[in-house]
Amino acid sequence: MRVAITFEPTGLPGSVPVDRIQWTVDGTSKDPIELSAAHQVDGLRAFRDVPAPDTSPGGSTTMRFTAVAVDVDRASSSEASVSVVVADPRPLPALRIGPRLMPTSRPTADPEVSITLTASGVPEGGSVRFLFANETAVRAALGLPTQGFRDTPRYERAEALRQAGGGPQRAYSAALPHPVGAVGGRATATLRFPAGSNDLILVRALPVAMSTDAAGIVKETASTPFAATRPAFVAVPTSDAPGLPRISAGATPGRRITVDVAVPHVRTARFGGGSVEARIVQVVEGMPPAFWPEVATLVLDRRRGDEWTGRITLPAVEWARVGLAASVRFPAEPLLAPGAVASRGDLVASGPAAAEPAMRAPWGPVGAPAWLELRGRAPRVHATVEADGRWRVEVSDLPPARDGSPGFAAELYRGASALVLDSVHALDAALPSFTAGPFPGDAAAVVLVDPFGGRSPVFELPA
Repeated sequence: MRVAITFEPTGLPGSVPVDRIQWTVDGTSKDPIELSAAHQVDGLRAFRDVPAPDTSPGGSTTMRFTAVAVDVDRASSSEASVSVVVADPRPLPALRIGPRLMPTSRPTADPEVSITLTASGVPEGGSVRFLFANETAVRAALGLPTQGFRDTPRYERAEALRQAGGGPQRAYSAALPHPVGAVGGRATATLRFPAGSNDLILVRALPVAMSTDAAGIVKETASTPFAATRPAFVAVPTSDAPGLPRISAGATPGRRITVDVAVPHVRTARFGGGSVEARIVQVVEGMPPAFWPEVATLVLDRRRGDEWTGRITLPAVEWARVGLAASVRFPAEPLLAPGAVASRGDLVASGPAAAEPAMRAPWGPVGAPAWLELRGRAPRVHATVEADGRWRVEVSDLPPARDGSPGFAAELYRGASALVLDSVHALDAALPSFTAGPFPGDAAAVVLVDPFGGRSPVFELPA
C-alpha cells in the first residue's frame, strides 16, 4: 500500500529549518525522509510504499502510522498519527451447494410458508446476502418453456436449471432487506415465500465481507460474485390430495375382515412415480373424521388407466358393529434425483423435513365409510334354582364390553298364563349372570338380545 507524507513549512521569520521526517508503521521505524533547502520553502509531499499485511479474501486489519518532524537542532515536533483499516478486496469464495431439494414448512391457513437456512464458512465479521427467484422467471430468462413443465418431477427440473447455470442475476431479487450477519462463521436467516406453489424457488447465498473504518462506518469491502454462486432449490410441499376413495369391506372366516380400497383418476408423474397410499380409519360416532383412529395403511397398485386399488386383511372381533373409512395421499416426492449422491454443502435447511429422503404428501379427506356387523358364537343360557326359590341365570360365551358399543342383554319374562316383560339385564364377559325371583305361582323365561337387536329362542327357567 502507498502512504503519503506531507510537510508544509511555517514560513515564520527566525524558524529553525526542518532536517528530516521520522515515521513509523505499527511501531516499526522506517527510513527517515530528508528535507532539502527547497523543501523549507516549497514544502514536501512524499510517497512511500509499504507491504500490506497478510489477509484472506474479504479480511481486514488496522494499520497505525505516525510521523514527527526533527529540526536541525534535533528538536522534535508533536506526533501526527492516523489509523487506517486495510481491507482485502479479493472476491470471497462461493458456498458449496448440495443437490437436494430443500423443503419449506408445510402449507397451512397462513398464505406464506417459511424455511430457515444456515450458511457456514462465512468470514469473521461478515454477512450473507440472500437472493431468490421464481422458477418461471428463471425459465423465461433462460429461454426455457414457461408452460407445461409442472408435470415433470421437481428434482428433474432442478437438475436442468442447475446445468443451465441457474439463471442470470436480473431474474433474482433480494429475499431480505439487508445482509444477515454471521456469528462464529455461520449466518442464519428465515425466508418466507407464498404457499401453494408447485414452482421451485431458487435461492442464492452470497457471502459479504464488512469492515469498520476509522470513523466507525461499516462498509462492504468484498463479496462473492453472483456468477460464481450456484442456486439452492427450495420446494413447497404439496397440499394437494387425490379424490375421495371408495371402500368396501366384508367378513371372512377366522375372524378376519377384508378391506378393498379404490381411487380413480390419480396421476403421479410429477411426484417421480411412486405409489398412492391409503389410510384405513375406524369410525367413532360423535367424533370428527379427522380424529378417527388409524387402523392400518397400505400401498395401492395401479390398475387400468389412472385407477389405483388395494386390499388388506384386518383382524376382527365378535359381536361388534364396525365402520371403516379410507383417505389417500399422493406418493412421497423425492428430494434427490435417483442415483444422485446427497453431498452436504455449506447451505443447509433446518427442521425435521430437511432430514427426510422425501416430502410426504398430506392425507386427503375421508371417504364414505363401509359398515360391518360382525357376528360370533351364540351365547348359551344356564339357570339354577337357589335355596330361597330365586333363579340364578348364567350366560356363557359372552364377548367383553366395548366402550361406545352395545352389548348383550337378557330380557326376563314372567306370568301365570301369558308371560310379560319383567326386567332387562345387561351382560358381558365380566358380568355374565343375574338373579331373579322368586315369583310364586308364575312361570319365567329368558330371551337373549344380541348387540344388533336379534333375539334368541326362549329359554324357560326351571320350576
